[in-house]
Parts: sequence; C-alpha cells; structure tokens
Amino acid sequence: MSTNKPNPNRSHDCMDETLQTNPSGTLRNKPARTFVGVLVIFGIILIHLCFGCSPPPTKSDSKTVTFSQVYQEVIKASCAFKSCHGGGAGGLNLVEGNAYDALLKKESFNEKGQTLVVPKAARLSLFLKVLKQKVGKIRRMPPTEPLPQDKIEIVEKWISQGAKKE
Repeated sequence: MSTNKPNPNRSHDCMDETLQTNPSGTLRNKPARTFVGVLVIFGIILIHLCFGCSPPPTKSDSKTVTFSQVYQEVIKASCAFKSCHGGGAGGLNLVEGNAYDALLKKESFNEKGQTLVVPKAARLSLFLKVLKQKVGKIRRMPPTEPLPQDKIEIVEKWISQGAKKE
C-alpha cells in the first residue's frame, strides 16, 4: 500500500503536485477539479452566447410588413407585367386584386406539392424560394435580373409574420 507522502529519494514527484490531502483526510486531485471548473464556466458562457441575450430588434425588424407593401414594392414592380404574371404566365396571375388569393396557400402549377405561400413558414414558401434561386422547373424570378436583397427580405418578413392581407 502506498502513501501520499513526498519521496525524499526523488527529485520530482508528480503525485506531490496533483494529489493533496484535505482537512477530512481524503485525497483530492486539484488539477482535475480545476479542469472541471473551467469546463463548467465554458459551458455557461457557451449557453449564454447561444441562448442568452440577443441584440434588440432594429426598427425595421419590429415593423409589420403588409401585403400592400409586398405588392407595390415587389410584385407590381417586378412580376405583374402583362407579359409575365400580370398575364397569367406559368399559371400564376398576379394582377392587383387577384394576387393575394393567387399566392396564399395555393399549390404551384409547375411544381406539384409545392405551396406558393405558407404563412409563418417562409422557408417552405415556393414564392420566396424562386425569388432566390431556381427551383425544379421554375427558374429564379424575375428571370431578367435578381431582385435586390432588401426586396426579398420584405417578402420573407411578410410571410414570416403570417402573410396577412393587411
């Protein structure tokens, strides 16, 4: 049986550095305790960073986006031309007065199983997807040039907020 007393015959005894006797007479491993403590602190910091304080919403984040805004800034300006979806191209007629009902919870004419606008689920909404990239048989819209990112964000925010008519 070994004891944890320093060995006078050794110039360096690693046991002297790692094991110490506490007042109750039991041995404790100081570096191991320190390592666990560091892990606990690291875990707390990680949890705080992942789930803790998020930056306060900016003015534009808290603003409700209306369908009227989406229609005026995106659809009317980029989609509802007579030669495009103002004339029913691709089975989608986005003329004023018809656009909301044509988009909301409707299945795509060209991509079966894909819903055009799924309220509160922007990532599932085909209308938003095709503004960003080609999806199946449908090329990115509008086909002439990509929409500016701020216009895509208006559509995304509108859908995420519930895709309400007003």
